[in-house]
Formats: sequence, structure tokens, C-alpha cells
Amino acid sequence: MVHPAVGLPLSLSHAAAASADTLSPTQDRVIHRDFGSSTTAVGGPGNWWHEVQEIPSPAQEQQVAMLFDLAPFAGEQFSDARFRFFVGGAPAYQSVRLEVWGYNADNGIVEANEFDAGTVQVGSFAWDSPTATFPSPPVNQFVEIDVAGVLNLRAGDLYGFNIRLEGDSPTYGNNSFDPDNPFRFLGIASSFNGDLSIQPSLQVTLVPEPSTLVLVCTGLVGMARSVCRRRHSRPPLSRAEERY
Repeated sequence: MVHPAVGLPLSLSHAAAASADTLSPTQDRVIHRDFGSSTTAVGGPGNWWHEVQEIPSPAQEQQVAMLFDLAPFAGEQFSDARFRFFVGGAPAYQSVRLEVWGYNADNGIVEANEFDAGTVQVGSFAWDSPTATFPSPPVNQFVEIDVAGVLNLRAGDLYGFNIRLEGDSPTYGNNSFDPDNPFRFLGIASSFNGDLSIQPSLQVTLVPEPSTLVLVCTGLVGMARSVCRRRHSRPPLSRAEERY
């Protein structure tokens, strides 16, 4: 049977189309650091929203870490990989600037030492409030980052992403806050969020295996030969048919 759109046999068209797998985090948690006491703690599960946060006094910061298990793709390379997360409310922000860092995780559990984790910055996000007053309206945007390059250089089966404010305490780069609000939080939808459509995910597409490419190429050659045979096997047109 021939695929009606492209003229490929259906079996070959299915082989040629690389399928994408969508993964949910094995674990996603907030990591909170109190700079005054030099203590770092990991938040518990179950919250619909994680908070990337800055508290000016006493100086504290909160980041979000998300871990993904790539064991089913051990030894494989990705032709495409997209890390997606949803940014919700940011009532105390005039301008939001986020950084996303990638790192090889030790295990499937978010730990306190993953605060500021990341060997390479994989992406960023910028948003400016359309109003000059507080509270600012919700951001309500997806952030999608191409992470195929870093995943193809991964050292193991577990890979993590750390979402945090741009820069360092106390200025945080180009983030702009409400000076009268001491709780400057930014909502990131978690894997526990009741709205499944905004949960974080990692969508990966494998590089096709050489055998699949050979199958497709062989099918194309066979299809071309079949077309040529049909053309040469047609009976010659009569003079009456040649007129039309």
C-alpha cells in the first residue's frame, strides 16, 4: 500500500518518521538557601507550584531543580530534545530574568548540594510586566529550551535542570522587584500540578538507526523502479487518444 501524501509505502513512511518520547521529571523540588545561617534545605513533594524566590532580609534564595531519567535511552543520541516548563505568577516582579543550567545528577533525588548546580547554562527566560504598578499580572508562559546538545554529552542516565534567578544575591542581574514586597516569588508549575497541560516535561527524539535509514533508501529506490516499469509497460496510445 502506498502512502497517499508522499508516495511512500506505509511501512516505510512509519519507519522514516522519528517518534518523540515525552518524559516527566523523576523528581522536582525547591532548594532553599539561607545566606545568613549558611544552611540549605530541600522542599517536600506535593505542591502544585514551585517558587523561584528572593528574600532580601535576611538574605535568602530559592531555586527549582528537576531531574529526568534517561536510562531507557542509554547509549543513544538525540536528534531533538526540548525541556519545557510553565511560568505562572510573578506579582512582585517588574522584570523577570531566569537562567536554566544543566548538570549530570548523581541519583534520582534532589539534594541540597544541587543549589547552584550546573556546568553549562542551557537557556534563559526574560519577561517584562506590561504595567508599571504592583502586583504585576501573571506571566503565564511556557519556556521551551533546546537541550539536545547537552544531553548528547551526558555522563550518565540522570540529568538535571536548575531554574534560578539571573545573577547573584543581592542584585540578581536584571531582575526588577517591588521594593515594598519582601517575598519576591515566581511560580513554576510542578509535576504535581493538577493541570496536566502545564506540568514540566522533556520531549526527546532519537537519531534514526542506520538500519532504518537503509530501509527507507531501499524503499525509495524500489518505488522509483516500480514507477519506471509502469511507464514502460503502458500500451501505445491510438491516434484518437493522442488527440486528447
